[in-house]
Amino acid sequence: MPLITLVGWILIIGSTGNAHARPKTDIVILSNGDRITCEIKELTRDKLRVKTDSAGTIEIEWEDIVSIKSDYYFRVEDAAGHRYFGEIELIADKTLFRIASQSEIVTLERDVVTEIVPIETSFWSRFDGSIKFGYDFTRASNVAKGYVDWKNYYSTERNMVDSKVYFGRTDRHDDQGIIIRNEISLVYTRLLRGKWTGSTGITFERNDELDLQRRILISIANGTTPLKSNRHRLLASLGLSLNSELATDSTETTESLEIALMGTYSRFVYDTPKVALDTTLEVFPSITEQGRVRVNFKIDWSREIISDLTFELNYYISYDNQGASGEGPTRDYGFGTSLGYSY
Repeated sequence: MPLITLVGWILIIGSTGNAHARPKTDIVILSNGDRITCEIKELTRDKLRVKTDSAGTIEIEWEDIVSIKSDYYFRVEDAAGHRYFGEIELIADKTLFRIASQSEIVTLERDVVTEIVPIETSFWSRFDGSIKFGYDFTRASNVAKGYVDWKNYYSTERNMVDSKVYFGRTDRHDDQGIIIRNEISLVYTRLLRGKWTGSTGITFERNDELDLQRRILISIANGTTPLKSNRHRLLASLGLSLNSELATDSTETTESLEIALMGTYSRFVYDTPKVALDTTLEVFPSITEQGRVRVNFKIDWSREIISDLTFELNYYISYDNQGASGEGPTRDYGFGTSLGYSY
């Protein structure tokens, strides 16, 4: 997919989502007495993100809010992983949070509320996403690599669909020529009882550093969130993956069954400017290829420049102790900087 086509789809989805945005009738009152009429977009990482007509998108410290009132439908999650659905209201001098549905009214201490997500009624308004343009320093001498990383999210009451498109290219002045690292993935997640989730997904990869011409990975997993607060988040999952690979300079496709282990940890410091640290570890011990293990690790540090625009540092490493060709270990690692924009 050419880059111009990718950017075009991003603009189409973003503009269409804005066209279907709901009316800005939610009321948020701050501790200093300011009253904001807005559209509540989400509460996450100790920040309430709202969209206004006059000031655009702004983020408010959760502790600075004394009152919230909305007649729209939301998904609310507490620190124990329980999920509630209904209209929301912050009451009783900012200490109690009430969720009212057609069947019940639930009241929580506001300090245990960790996530608020609107359940949009129109298809396009359920999309959110981000795009990054970056510059990496890779392991093979001082070579520049440009990349684009687009993530898009679609959510309903209990279902989420995450898609990711990553294109990276390195031009080298040695006999290796152009090095490509691409990844396209689509993951469906179902919110289960308590802190549990079920997911299935498909990923397409190419990585010349790993001698990998093509990999198709189909996975199914169960996950849990043992730690979730307004400052920390830990997610762990266990599942199975069917791995179909075509090594570079090979015409024979190989298939294998793998155990899929994944853990992600995030730490947020959402004062001004907001800072976040995200780490992901994936381990794939093979069931059908004796002794083979693949490992992916990534760490991202981001700092907000202005609203919705961040500066990011990242490091990644991918390791395969046998390689796609079976001829020995392969690895790819790199360090980079990027600018990211959320929509």
